[in-house]
Amino acid sequence: MTKGLYGSVTYVLNMCTVNLKRETRERIIGGLFFFVVLFTWIDKTIIEISSPIIYLFSCAAPFLTVLILNDGKFSRMKMNKISAVFFVGFVLTFLIGAVITARMGTVILSVTYAVAFPMLTIVSSREKVGMIMRKLSGSVAANFYIIIIASLIVADPTEQPQYSGIIANPNTLGLFSFVAFIAFAYNICNKRKLYDYAGIGMTIITIYITQSRTAFLCLIAASIFLVIALIKSKEKGLVGIKQIAVAVLSSVLLFSAVFYLSPILDKNNSDIRTNFISEEAKENIRDVEMEERNFDRLIQSIDSDNFTTGRLGIWKAYLSQTGLAPNGDDEPIIINGEEIDMSAHNTYLHLAYCFGLLCGIFYLLYNISVGIVSLKLLAEKKKLLYVINFIVVFCYGMITLVETSYNITSYTICLVYWLLTFTVSFADLDKEE
Repeated sequence: MTKGLYGSVTYVLNMCTVNLKRETRERIIGGLFFFVVLFTWIDKTIIEISSPIIYLFSCAAPFLTVLILNDGKFSRMKMNKISAVFFVGFVLTFLIGAVITARMGTVILSVTYAVAFPMLTIVSSREKVGMIMRKLSGSVAANFYIIIIASLIVADPTEQPQYSGIIANPNTLGLFSFVAFIAFAYNICNKRKLYDYAGIGMTIITIYITQSRTAFLCLIAASIFLVIALIKSKEKGLVGIKQIAVAVLSSVLLFSAVFYLSPILDKNNSDIRTNFISEEAKENIRDVEMEERNFDRLIQSIDSDNFTTGRLGIWKAYLSQTGLAPNGDDEPIIINGEEIDMSAHNTYLHLAYCFGLLCGIFYLLYNISVGIVSLKLLAEKKKLLYVINFIVVFCYGMITLVETSYNITSYTICLVYWLLTFTVSFADLDKEE
């Protein structure tokens, strides 16, 4: 049955094969990834940009990637049976929960998870995965610079205790900066361009001024893994200790420049900011600030825990209202007799509440199995590709415990996680070793 299904899939893909040159494929993939990454954060700006077309494009992107990569050469999926069971359990419960709660967008997303990413695995090869990594890291880096330039025009970093720039939430900016840190680190290990050194410095600065604990912890974990891997690696062309020192030095210099020159930049750009920020954007800034104050007051009323910044109280509320039946992702949580529209700040609890208890459990077990697989691959291969893959998987696991991040159309780290999982962790790349 498996061979028959495999043959059917490959036959359909062959019928859809696009006879494109290698350079053309790479350009298309690069443009596709740029816009997909752009769409993961653009609706979280102070201007509140959102569109069903953007959502559909983001869901279609993995399918388009499969078609563009398809050259008639197919690989076998190397997903182990345990991971496969958890994966199937997750996508089925996710789909059923979406259908029951009549959420068409979530149905489309579940189909993307169930079909597109496994198909991406069988068209992957070492050469193609290398190209995906280059284009994905380049797209993340380009989007990061767009965010930073626009943020410095809009808001002075010294004016906010938690800097968010054009992004409505500082934690969102911090987590995107962490993803950009990984992208710049990967680029440095490969091509060592000046703008990559500058970029990695800016990501560290940005994470610091956002005061995002989650992003900071991920940054520390990723840095430790990178340094250990680079010291022990015997792979030619990898960055060494000198390059790491350069990156750290650039971070210090850029940190100083941002904070000491920001008053001058603020004065010079005051007119630009006045013209740049519309009245709608200014109103959105005020709304975000008001929501944050209301959220803080609410959290203090249910939980005074400083370590989890109030999340413990939210988790208790979500857990008490979670059952086998789905509630829907637009159903507010009840806290102190009030209906509150907020996420669970825990991916597994949020999925369990919205789409049923089994959905959250299966996603947790699936992610654990992916973590084990990525660790085994790292121990066996000891190459940069598998180092980056493990860092993404490990840090995504950390993020899912304290943030709600399961949607590839809304969270960059989730998009990167799913892409790497099915092009590295579960793809047969041994033939080209």
